[in-house]
Amino acid sequence: KMIDDAGFDIEAWLSNKTTSKMSRVENTAFVLGDGSQKPKGFLALPAWAAAGTYERNAIEQIASGAAGGVTSDAFKEMQNSLIEDYQGSAIWTMKRASFLPVITLKDSSGRYIFESRFINNRDEMRLLGKEVVFMNDMPAVANNALSYAYGDFGQGYTVVDRLGFRVIRDVYTNKPYIKFYTTKRVGGAVTNFEALKIMKIDS
Repeated sequence: KMIDDAGFDIEAWLSNKTTSKMSRVENTAFVLGDGSQKPKGFLALPAWAAAGTYERNAIEQIASGAAGGVTSDAFKEMQNSLIEDYQGSAIWTMKRASFLPVITLKDSSGRYIFESRFINNRDEMRLLGKEVVFMNDMPAVANNALSYAYGDFGQGYTVVDRLGFRVIRDVYTNKPYIKFYTTKRVGGAVTNFEALKIMKIDS
């Protein structure tokens, strides 16, 4: 009755709400997924056994340099550890709350280490010259957390998406009620293990 009598398109509203929720679930899987009936996230891979030594099915991890926190040297080391082939399109990713410990780092004289002139609502956030992209699914800064990532995600992570969202309208199974089945087929995994770097917070 609501579908028939409502003054707006309920089916479109429901479809938008469902696809929005499924998109958030997808995004979580791209970061943290274990690969079982879902994409495998880039944080789900182990660390390289030795710093600077390429290892398949693993990503190099850089130590943060401070227990439960970060250091400016760690960010510089992390950026410098990425080979030149991927620097051109590299970005930083982190939870929004994790940006604060970075931009409030100070030297022994109390001066901010990273310039704050880029902090403007009209400008994109940048760190060491590279764009910062906030991902809510990245872990917060805490002991042993993988809180920051840097690299060329276009080269490093591959998403395979088939047909987008599909909605099936079922008017027969439970009359007079109408059911909507929304389906999505998607996969994702790291496909270039030297294009991404991850920072692990010291404990």
